[in-house]
Amino acid sequence: MAISLPTTRRLGLLVLLLAPLGLTSFVATERVEATRTIFPGQPRHAAPSIDDRFRDPRHDLRRLLLEARANRHTNHFCLVAYVWPDGTSRAAVHWLEGKRLIPWAGESVDAKTGGTRQDDLLAAPYIDLTRDLVDTPQEQAGESYYHLRADAEGTLEDCRQHGVHYTIPPFRQYTQAF
Repeated sequence: MAISLPTTRRLGLLVLLLAPLGLTSFVATERVEATRTIFPGQPRHAAPSIDDRFRDPRHDLRRLLLEARANRHTNHFCLVAYVWPDGTSRAAVHWLEGKRLIPWAGESVDAKTGGTRQDDLLAAPYIDLTRDLVDTPQEQAGESYYHLRADAEGTLEDCRQHGVHYTIPPFRQYTQAF
């Protein structure tokens, strides 16, 4: 019976099963593909709780919906955080109905002080999943608004597997308390 597990889990399972027998040296020869993301470098996905800026994005999501005039129907979002070896963190927000993938530096309102932060989801450049994706680096041709489809798909898969999902019900006007 075949067990369908992601490569890293299969690898870990093999190590656990074969370690007592001294048969783990072959494992190092299997190459594990790094996750592709819309972010440069090799960040790893992380829980949004790693950074206070990502803990509760509902305020920013509601502001985005108002600005896009999409607040009259239910909207679905997924947030996945990434961290780099130097400790830098960013998040990607997938807005399902808006067909957008938004690289984001964190919430715009500090929940503790009520003050506004520099990084705002409304001001973040986004990737339109219907028009901004290309298949090869040659198709990017130096244009910063084109992104590789494989990178976007990697980020969306990270969101499905490791992201935090938010459903924002319809609302008429914005209030911070929700």
